[in-house]
Amino acid sequence: MQAKFHGAGWNTWGWNARGALKPNLRPDTYHGGRHEDVEDLVRAANRPVAVIGFSLGAAMLINLLGRDSCPSAVKAAVAISCPFDFVQNARHLDGPSAVVYRRYLLGQLRKLTNQKREWALRHGHPWANRLPSKEALNQLTRFCDFDDQVTAPLNGYNDAMDLYHSVDPGRVVANIQVPTLTIQADDDPLFIRPRAPSNTLPKSLSLELTSGGGHVGFVQGRWPWNAEFYAETRALEFVGAQLERT
Repeated sequence: MQAKFHGAGWNTWGWNARGALKPNLRPDTYHGGRHEDVEDLVRAANRPVAVIGFSLGAAMLINLLGRDSCPSAVKAAVAISCPFDFVQNARHLDGPSAVVYRRYLLGQLRKLTNQKREWALRHGHPWANRLPSKEALNQLTRFCDFDDQVTAPLNGYNDAMDLYHSVDPGRVVANIQVPTLTIQADDDPLFIRPRAPSNTLPKSLSLELTSGGGHVGFVQGRWPWNAEFYAETRALEFVGAQLERT
């Protein structure tokens, strides 16, 4: 996506959620409702911006756009493969059809959490004791178990269900006033059907439910060595049109 925009003459800034690539140095972590981090980055830019989010990052983006605290600097937004029903999608991810994805991602989450715990213990941070031991982490084989034991308590939620209900982007999507494009695939393997928000959408939001595309992929073209990516092309068109108007 950055290469697409850069090739069209845009300045871009790529950002990974806190703790997604290496352990962050505070007890709290990223999750789909952590819109404050996105808000801080937008305010630091100190200029009109467009914001694009993928998957859980798209949920963070929708959670920002649907709140009164959304900075006026955001002139356009694109949310790609956003999980709108956290409770149902969490159950889907813990089911048999998502076993490969679940095994891989939970393995990564357990590894990062253990690294974070060891770092915090070495540096004498008392919150390290709130993190499960390596042995206990290895017992967390479902997303809801991991969120119950790690994500929810570290971020001030009672349990996984409290987290899912509180940060579900579907709760605030109707409040969005920023011109926003949402791209969802009808065959996204990580979401239940329907793969779009069930509540009334605001006039400012354009929803595209594509035939095919998977999860954040949207690969097309006749030749694998010369693939095209629909979401990149569509995002550039949408953002360009919106910022040209402003």
